[in-house]
Amino acid sequence: MPVLPETQETGIITPEVIRSILPDEDRSTDVIVQVNNLRITRILLDPGIENVKAVFFAVRDMGWRCMLFESEESKKSMPCVLGIRRPILQKELAIQITNDTILLQRNRQKAKLEDFKVGDKINVYGFMDKDNNGIDALIVRNIVSVPKPIFRPKPLPLFEPKFPLPGLQATSSRGICIQVITPAYNPQNPTECKEFPTPCDVPPGWVKTEKCPVKTPTLQTPTTQTQKSVEAKVEADDYGFYPSSLEFTKGTKVKLYIYVRANNVYYGGLDFRSEKFKTEPVKPGQRAEVEFIADKDFVIESYWPLSNVKKSELKIVVK
Repeated sequence: MPVLPETQETGIITPEVIRSILPDEDRSTDVIVQVNNLRITRILLDPGIENVKAVFFAVRDMGWRCMLFESEESKKSMPCVLGIRRPILQKELAIQITNDTILLQRNRQKAKLEDFKVGDKINVYGFMDKDNNGIDALIVRNIVSVPKPIFRPKPLPLFEPKFPLPGLQATSSRGICIQVITPAYNPQNPTECKEFPTPCDVPPGWVKTEKCPVKTPTLQTPTTQTQKSVEAKVEADDYGFYPSSLEFTKGTKVKLYIYVRANNVYYGGLDFRSEKFKTEPVKPGQRAEVEFIADKDFVIESYWPLSNVKKSELKIVVK
């Protein structure tokens, strides 16, 4: 895989470095894809390549989806094959924005290049290069924009205050950052989400988001009552769980059977992980059996055991 370029602040980027990760002009072997729910991690403006206005770097976000089209005229799509899904799962995508690329807002009105920011969630439709998996974007739609931090210029004081003003945090000798609670998550571990007191406190590389998932507090269950036991079953393949969520009464002892479907499952099978258990690999057509106490909401995740790639989630809801 070619080396990804550095950000504008950390080094000089040459057109040769960028050209190696972008689609070439030969579209005869390219595929037409639409990838939904990508999160922008970096934006490179004016890379010095003819007809290329910018390059968006993006990674898959929760609920991402890939669809394949036979031609630009096709209205019907099919799920992307594994060979196309794998690079989206495993690496940062380079998305080429040219003078011909159509940029849209969430309401499908025309957008400008400056309307797109790091952390925005986008849908992309275009040609994917068979060699480096770069995308020559025909359409890019901004579906979720991150809130913009509020900055004010710092007035020249007659004297230097001994203590910082309430609600304001100094960020440099040139300005101050308004205190606005700013949720953000670590793209290397999307489950790690925190709220920071100001936009300036968000660590470099973290992605701002609308809100962090609410963690349900754990309450002690009275031990004097007779514990109820139930059995449930669910099916799974590479694309999801069926059903995608299960609901149990608080305090119930659950025996859950997870059946791995014989079709649409990689030959290595799946294993299942949560904060309560982790199973051994389960081959297609076989099942796993787990037990747990339904004391709080949590998520069961499926993985490819051989490559440790996460596939989908099953939500356990406790009432």
